[in-house]
Amino acid sequence: GTVEHVHSIPLPNYLSRELTSTKLSSLMGLLPEAKLAWMSVDEKLYVWSYEVPFGDDLGVLPEKKRGGGASVGRSEDFCSFNVPSGQCVVSVGLVKPKKGVFKEVVKWCLVVSTPEEVLLCA
Repeated sequence: GTVEHVHSIPLPNYLSRELTSTKLSSLMGLLPEAKLAWMSVDEKLYVWSYEVPFGDDLGVLPEKKRGGGASVGRSEDFCSFNVPSGQCVVSVGLVKPKKGVFKEVVKWCLVVSTPEEVLLCA
């Protein structure tokens, strides 16, 4: 069959600029089950909802630190994560959490892998 282009969603401006800092590897992908997109630049991972349009509000991303190296921008639908070991992100996926392991509010766990480790983020 033929593949047909239906719709494009541009990267948020902030992330386009982040790509220019790539030293070793940058990757992108979709997590359609949660309507999320992801992009990695070396050891940094960015995740956002592709259903929420971003304006220029991400031109400057304020850092609001949370535990585990996560930070949040002005939108609740955008977050970033630095792999603590400094290893490059090589793949990202989603898994449903086992019932009773995390708080009820956790609907998905993000699985982040590097050449040497696998991290589970909830």
